Amino acid sequence: MDGLGMVPGGDVAELYRCVGGDGSEVVGLLHVDGDLGGARTQTDTVIRHMVLEGFGVERVPADGWAGRGWDEVFDEHEVDVVMAGNHPGGAGECIGFARRVIRRNPLIDVLLYGLEEIEARSPEDFSQYTAIQTHPDRMYGDAAVAMIQTHRKKWNDIIFLRGMVISQIVEVESSLNGALLAYFRMDRRRSGHFEELILENSMYSLEGKKQTLKRLTRMLGMEEEWSGMDKMLSDLQSGRNKLAHCEVDPDDINRITSMGKTYHYDRATMRGMLRKARGARQRLERISSILSGMAG
Repeated sequence: MDGLGMVPGGDVAELYRCVGGDGSEVVGLLHVDGDLGGARTQTDTVIRHMVLEGFGVERVPADGWAGRGWDEVFDEHEVDVVMAGNHPGGAGECIGFARRVIRRNPLIDVLLYGLEEIEARSPEDFSQYTAIQTHPDRMYGDAAVAMIQTHRKKWNDIIFLRGMVISQIVEVESSLNGALLAYFRMDRRRSGHFEELILENSMYSLEGKKQTLKRLTRMLGMEEEWSGMDKMLSDLQSGRNKLAHCEVDPDDINRITSMGKTYHYDRATMRGMLRKARGARQRLERISSILSGMAG
């Protein structure tokens, strides 16, 4: 899985941490622009909106970000909405960055502004809530406010969140399939049958394929590569099963009942599941690469 790349040099990024009055809602706004000063009036429009909505706004220092990986920044700080324009790498890199961000965390929304010559396609769209949107000029303030308003609604839609998390775990299973296919490499006709009849067969459960890959890594002396994967995948399976077979509380849309037990799915829970899914995919891709090199 490709990372987000490096933070370009110079003062090109700023982060605002917006905390609701009771502390239960936190919105992270990342602004990337080669001319932050030139976009200040539009930034002020966005911040003023958040203050009027009852948020306390803190500007997080971005000192030392230049030359670091964007993934490090996103690991250290919660980001919900990205506003990007005048990217030092050009419009093409700006679009590429937006797509990698959505790939990394599909609960993030990205607004690209000042890109008259490019219409951003967003194959990563999952629903009305998550999108890469474009604004033709640098007067992006009102468009950003509209995106933030839409973004906040998704956290009160457990149906959307359930589908999002389940889709991420489907991708984890796909990565697990890829690891097995990497080792049991065979001629093209047989590999297609193996993939169709075994890996994509619903009779072969995620748990069964997990145990197969676990035993394979142990047989090949790759215990260190597998370390921690049992718990990571079990947690994801458990979360998927709860969300897939749950009843939503009509009085609290983020509270569900599954197997007679009640669970509350808030921002932190959902973000945690997405982090685990991303971590599992990264580990499985590394295992795939090693197994591919071993296969004869």
